[in-house]
Amino acid sequence: MSGIKEKLKDYFSYDGRITRETFILRFLGRWAVLFLLAIVFICIAKILETMGYRLLELENPVSIIYWTTLVLVLSAANIILLIFKMLQEIKRLQDMNRSGFWVIVTFIPLIRIIYFIILALKEGTSGPNKYGDEPK
Repeated sequence: MSGIKEKLKDYFSYDGRITRETFILRFLGRWAVLFLLAIVFICIAKILETMGYRLLELENPVSIIYWTTLVLVLSAANIILLIFKMLQEIKRLQDMNRSGFWVIVTFIPLIRIIYFIILALKEGTSGPNKYGDEPK
């Protein structure tokens, strides 16, 4: 159990540096989580439809519960994953010996794409820098 706590602590902290490979794998992991959540809700919707519930009729109590749960779960997941994304980007910036403050450029839509490509492809600083030792 302490190993899981250590991993979560690493994932949700801004200390240290991460490699390009780690950054890309964690990026893909975030999308995998959202994809799995979508599959779960699609399966639940199909089960409810085979039971005779019409989810698009909002007068139906089951429909209201389904859509409310969907919105709440996906909103919570997106907030958690947004925080996770920003922390990983800060670590990647620190690997390039840049301040994590630069993560605010992710809020500019067109720059976001260029920013991601730079984070994913640019090599980090060789050896230790002011943010820590070189990641393995």
